Amino acid sequence: MKSVIGAPGLETMPPTGLTMAVALLIFIAGLLPPMFVSGVPSGLPANLVWTGMVVLATIFLVRGSLAFLPIFRRRHPQEPFATLDRHIYGPLCLLIGAAYVIVLASV
Repeated sequence: MKSVIGAPGLETMPPTGLTMAVALLIFIAGLLPPMFVSGVPSGLPANLVWTGMVVLATIFLVRGSLAFLPIFRRRHPQEPFATLDRHIYGPLCLLIGAAYVIVLASV
């Protein structure tokens, strides 16, 4: 539990429905780059896919940056989350955000 959230006072995991919704959104986020690059017919307007890519790039870059800001670290000081956030979660979010930017710039 303390490696997932890191906020003091929380003693339970997020609800299953919320966890499943986040997992589904991450899965969908993984489908957008191939649709964007290859133009896979998805029935979605190209502008919607592009907008989704920009939004995802922004979300991941902001979340990755938060891992290194003191205000975020004060809100989520619990270990091992705090260390994992600085060493794994934050850099991974920055890497994913940068990958979205690279895909957007390559087309």
